Amino acid sequence: MKKITERGFTIVELLVVLVVVGTISLFIISGFRNYALREQYDMSVGAVKSALIDSRVKARSAELDQAHGVKLLSTSVVMFQGSTYSAGAATNKTIPITGATISYSLTGGASTVVFDKLTGLPNATGTITIVGTSYVATTTLQVNASGVIQ
Repeated sequence: MKKITERGFTIVELLVVLVVVGTISLFIISGFRNYALREQYDMSVGAVKSALIDSRVKARSAELDQAHGVKLLSTSVVMFQGSTYSAGAATNKTIPITGATISYSLTGGASTVVFDKLTGLPNATGTITIVGTSYVATTTLQVNASGVIQ
């Protein structure tokens, strides 16, 4: 009589493989999530810094023959034209900030940084702090008296 040998996997072997694959998948998914949150935070910091730099460049080049500025809000920044911020101006450009909040400490308690036409000098100096809400990080931007953003 011939002996029949069984081929295949046992349930225990399949369960072990599934547990290993599941654990590896968890680490991969967690890594991608952290990467995505970091990218979102970095984009927010870049957006704030770019808004300040762009406004200074526009003011120094006397674009539209006027000053340019940035209004700082907790979850957005607004680029505007002129020496004062007007919430309803059609030329305002609102840039939403996601994954972070903005706080600031500017001279005179200002919430806007206006760059003078041609000189590019700011009306307020101080620090702007961007704190991650989903990703744990903090970045501080410095607006100095010459208008340079560091």
